Amino acid sequence: MFDSDIIDNFVSKWERNECSLLTTDTDIKKVEGELKIHLPESYKYLVQKYGDVYTPNILDIIADNEIDLVDVQNFAVLNQVIEDTFAFEEAGMPKGYITFANDC
Repeated sequence: MFDSDIIDNFVSKWERNECSLLTTDTDIKKVEGELKIHLPESYKYLVQKYGDVYTPNILDIIADNEIDLVDVQNFAVLNQVIEDTFAFEEAGMPKGYITFANDC
């Protein structure tokens, strides 16, 4: 299974955002330039095809079945990644990490 197949399967099963904001090539270049990083192709595929993916039901499945896993609820709009990353760094997050999603 290719990364795109895994992503498509994940989104079709868990996505609950009815109004996703898609990412453009310009958005990707801006983030990569300002943060001096190269985003993985699979992540670019996710945000360009599906945008700000919202998956609130994952936590319910984890809790209901007492599974020892963490969840991802919101994949950030790529334009927000820069601002969030700098804000978290100011709050003490080590440099070198990128805030692209959060849990519940």
